Amino acid sequence: MIKDYQSDAITRRILHADFLRVNPDQEIEVSVPVKLNGTSFGVKTEGGMMDFVARTLKLVAKVAEIPAIIEVDVTEMRIGDTIRVKDLDIENVSFTEQEDTVIVKVDVMRISEEPVEEAEELLEEGEEEAATAETAAAATETKSEEK
Repeated sequence: MIKDYQSDAITRRILHADFLRVNPDQEIEVSVPVKLNGTSFGVKTEGGMMDFVARTLKLVAKVAEIPAIIEVDVTEMRIGDTIRVKDLDIENVSFTEQEDTVIVKVDVMRISEEPVEEAEELLEEGEEEAATAETAAAATETKSEEK
């Protein structure tokens, strides 16, 4: 089993690898990546936003039973739905993460009115400053013409 490896940053070729000899009957703890399958109903239809919280999960299993990836189907998720570690059903695997750890959730997309109001205020201030600058420039030109 590969424990760690180093790769070239440009070519992505493996430069060095550390291997770990494992007894096939012994359970080990590893981190496994999570992959989301599908597009959730809440995002596609209800205008929600997907929040992918836990991209890897730690688990304990025998070497032959370690999944390459943990696939999570999100197609039926609606706004407000959450998938947690306790919702996963993978045979011969026990998770070391807490059961209430959130993997993915669909939230309401919030649009704040405050930044728009602040932007409008800044525009108004900028227009006032521009008008003041134009008045000052006109006054300076008038004084220059009088001399």
